[in-house]
Amino acid sequence: MSKHHKLTLTAAIFTNINIMAGAGIFINTVLLTKLTGIIGSFAYLMIGLFMLPLITSIAYLVKQHPTGGFYAFAQPISPFLGFLSCWIYFFSKLASTSLVLYVSAVFLKQLFPNGLSLITTLPLSLCILTLFTYLNLFNIHIGSVIQKVFFSAKSIPVLFVISIGLMHCSTFSLSFNSINFSSVSTTIPLVLYCLAGFEAACAISRNIENPQENAPKAIFYSFFILVAAYTIFQLFTSMMILPNINHLDSYQDAFPYITQFIPVPWLSEKISSFLSLCILTSTLGGAYGMLFSNQWNLYTLAEHNHTFASRQITTLNNHEIPTLAVLIEAFVCGLYLLITQGNQIPLQQTASLGAAIAYTISIIALLLQTSRLHKTPWLALVTCSGFIVSCIISTLTHSISSLTLFIIMLTIGIVMFHLNKKQNP
Repeated sequence: MSKHHKLTLTAAIFTNINIMAGAGIFINTVLLTKLTGIIGSFAYLMIGLFMLPLITSIAYLVKQHPTGGFYAFAQPISPFLGFLSCWIYFFSKLASTSLVLYVSAVFLKQLFPNGLSLITTLPLSLCILTLFTYLNLFNIHIGSVIQKVFFSAKSIPVLFVISIGLMHCSTFSLSFNSINFSSVSTTIPLVLYCLAGFEAACAISRNIENPQENAPKAIFYSFFILVAAYTIFQLFTSMMILPNINHLDSYQDAFPYITQFIPVPWLSEKISSFLSLCILTSTLGGAYGMLFSNQWNLYTLAEHNHTFASRQITTLNNHEIPTLAVLIEAFVCGLYLLITQGNQIPLQQTASLGAAIAYTISIIALLLQTSRLHKTPWLALVTCSGFIVSCIISTLTHSISSLTLFIIMLTIGIVMFHLNKKQNP
């Protein structure tokens, strides 16, 4: 790539933020507050700091394997480890996609209650999935202009809450009476769900000017800008909704309540609708982007004959898209939605546990490939181990269905790998 087309440091930071920022920050608002009160906001800051060695290690792996991914990170050690890492990441990412599809349907019904009154949220989310699957088959990219729209759609609700919070902060009280410390471990998968995804930002490092110096800066700056924004956003949100938290059922109730701080009723209602539109736009873009990119993880596994019907999965249509991989994605997402009914906790737990295990396998591979001892990968391994333990404790405490789903998908993958290994020795 010529220097003219390279990203500047500033452009790279904003691109990374757009890649990493997702719908999780909006989904977590009410649940984090219910679980731990205002202390949930500081979980973003603490977990962000713990993730620093992990980000450093993954950034190094991306530098070593710029066109690879989770399979390429671990494959030099063992094809099975490479498969396991990529397979786990593939199906756990679809759990995240399924949740974002369901959230999109929730906000769509909130915006158009009369027009969509005859269809419930679950069928509507399946309809969105069907539409995105169809569009995906035609290799429809999200262009730079649309990316800017998505970035604005994510930013506006966050900036709105922070602005309202700053204007009314003198009226809020930092009450620690509602904190349930026994639920703190549950917040880890929820927060990890929001902060995972930095590995996708690492992949653009080779497209940045002076990548040796600017790529690490872009990754770290963008990550901690997000961590700071998430912390402040959740803090002000919690302070505003905490007095009436028992009357809020889910994330969709947060913004209509927050806009009541605007003294003009008609303006408050209009702003609430506009913010819902912003969140809907960002969730739709996020869901489509995940479906568009994640298919290539399955394609990579099929390329190496690790899946059933490998030849069919790697067959591209006239638009250079692996049709069967797209359809498999849609099928798995549909199963997730039907089994969980769009329940936030099991889907977030599955996504977080999968990401944590994929990170762990990659870090182990890095340690085995590094000739000299370095403390950063070891610290990253400690971080990942903590995430895995927290995710498992959370699933056992709140929703065993997510762990069941994870084990089923993992078992299918392991059986598939070994059967294909026998057929293709």
